[in-house]
Amino acid sequence: MKIAVCTDSGAGFSPEEAERLGVRIIPMSFLIDGKTYTEGATEQNSMDAPGQTTLKVSDQQSTLTRESFFEKLQASKTCSTSMPAPGDMMDLWDELLLTHDAVIYVTISSGLSGTFMAAKMLSMEDEYARKVYICDSRGVSISEQRIVRDVLQLINYGYSPEDIIDWISEEAGNASIYVAFNTLEYLKKGGRITPAAAAIGSVLKLHPILSLMDGGSLDACATARNMTQAKIRMMNQIEGDLVKKYHDPRARYCQFAIAYSQDRAEAEAFAKQLVAHFPERFPSDIMISPLSLPVCEHIGPGGLGIGVWPVMDVSLVERAMHRRKVG
Repeated sequence: MKIAVCTDSGAGFSPEEAERLGVRIIPMSFLIDGKTYTEGATEQNSMDAPGQTTLKVSDQQSTLTRESFFEKLQASKTCSTSMPAPGDMMDLWDELLLTHDAVIYVTISSGLSGTFMAAKMLSMEDEYARKVYICDSRGVSISEQRIVRDVLQLINYGYSPEDIIDWISEEAGNASIYVAFNTLEYLKKGGRITPAAAAIGSVLKLHPILSLMDGGSLDACATARNMTQAKIRMMNQIEGDLVKKYHDPRARYCQFAIAYSQDRAEAEAFAKQLVAHFPERFPSDIMISPLSLPVCEHIGPGGLGIGVWPVMDVSLVERAMHRRKVG
């Protein structure tokens, strides 16, 4: 069976990485001061840097680079994110089904967006029944990417779409994700907190830390006085999760990832701290990736996140699938 994989731009894959993996991206949209922009990779022109994620202005058909997105975000009074258009989903599914037997669509967490439920309803139409399968990543950015990669690995091992969805439904959301940022201003712009709460946070110079909970929703976790303290607190949270949640205090079977809004140098420095702190980790590589723009829209340009999750053990998948079939 030939299975195609698609996801939304909430995963934050670069155009090159998506192409390398063979994953198609369905764009999400932003409403900045009343104007709609659609996120997605467009054809590169002479003004674009290679691999830039661009935003298409729906009424002008022009593009914005990631850097220009932050410029507009900082200058904006209001900014919000909306899920992919139903027409975009169905158009891509139709295209993929011309050359594939089935499509698995990995969505941004249902705890953050209505995308999963909308796609699930569309997939029940007669033309998509038993052809399009919707998978709730219960994540966003690096944790959504992780689910896409697991799906691709399971396809390569020959599992059916039904088996893949069953396994991911059990395993998605078990990542530990923490994100720190330096202002509440962007949460205020998106209507997530009141102007009064944002003002208090600004006066106190608080750096909020959010966690992506097991159910796939973001929640306040802690605050810090500066980013140095925030990194220490995120590291402490990760250490606790490795012991209590994964029973793997030395991270011998867990994947680390670092994500950032704009400052890659700070992300790389944070990764070096992880390398020194967990010398026995496996895999040894630490993923470093820009935070996807739907996350940046809420936290602004100063965001820094850390994630860890257990590496998928295909032998466990095989045993679980066998138990389901004989049980």
